[in-house]
Amino acid sequence: MIPKGSRIDLVLGNGLGANEVEIPNLIGLPLNEAKFALSGAGLGLGTVTYDPNVTDTTTAVISVQSPG
Repeated sequence: MIPKGSRIDLVLGNGLGANEVEIPNLIGLPLNEAKFALSGAGLGLGTVTYDPNVTDTTTAVISVQSPG
């Protein structure tokens, strides 16, 4: 029992608890396929950094990922 008017903090999740997820290998995938693979694993895309030598981002592929 808590007093009426007390503050309650709620933490909401997807119901899966603190399960660990295997990170998919994205090396060699185009960005749209990498996003799809991450989404399927329940993960989101972080920072995307393009190699300065890339002139056409539509044909670029993932060359490094972190975490691996």
